[in-house]
Amino acid sequence: MPASFGLQTRLLIFRVCICLGLLLPGCYSATARMPAWARNQPLAQNGFVVHPEPGISPLAVEVVTARIADVRDSLRTAYFPTVTAFYPESPLQLVLYRDYRSYRAHTTMLVETLARYDRRLHVVHAPLNAGLSTWRHEMTHALLEAGRPYSPYWLHEGLAFFMMEQNVTGTERSCADFAAVRLPDFLIPALLQIQKQKQIDSIQIFDSDARAIYSSDRYVISAYFILYLWQRGELREYLRLYLRTPDATADFLLTNGNRSGLRDLMHAFEVWLKNIRPGASYRGC
Repeated sequence: MPASFGLQTRLLIFRVCICLGLLLPGCYSATARMPAWARNQPLAQNGFVVHPEPGISPLAVEVVTARIADVRDSLRTAYFPTVTAFYPESPLQLVLYRDYRSYRAHTTMLVETLARYDRRLHVVHAPLNAGLSTWRHEMTHALLEAGRPYSPYWLHEGLAFFMMEQNVTGTERSCADFAAVRLPDFLIPALLQIQKQKQIDSIQIFDSDARAIYSSDRYVISAYFILYLWQRGELREYLRLYLRTPDATADFLLTNGNRSGLRDLMHAFEVWLKNIRPGASYRGC
């Protein structure tokens, strides 16, 4: 953890996580075991394999999975058009809990999470009443992992936070069709702390494992870096290139392997990050 990321900032990030239920679906500190009732015969619904907790009605499962399928298909059309791995050859599994209390009882967490994507098993654990922003976050994880397994944590979290407030419909065909994008408000306190730092050193996000990304401000920096690529008009094309170039790493593709160019890109990003207005929306592509 960089020395510039002091104790006060770490405590603030932790309080934000606890108070606002920050979504850290792939977090090393959050593990969701498959509950005993998930061993029962699952339901096949809207392209998912669903394990509903006993007491959840089949009608409720149908209604909820239809909403999740809309989110999945809209994100896929707009950002992941080449991803077909779980359509329908390898369906994504959903473990649906009656409520947050039940979800919490089956999850061991250092920080609170509203849902969790297990990329090892390709399973999303979530309460039945999870909101659309939660499902945008989780479906982004699932689509990215289906497109390129073991994608880096900075890209996973950056994209997942970026998608949370974006109401894509699947009808977007050109850059002009996309609405302006803003990141979730609960990232603002951490952003304000980052903006006070003398040195951000954002290039470290590319070397972050799970522990490093979630125990520091790097997941917040990752989210704003994705927003930065978006407002430069480069995000969708970069994502397409990443998904169709499996032999190249995510950071390599940002500047075609030019390390000096990557340092220049991250320096420009840090200048932008220092000066953005928290909560602002950006048009891009």
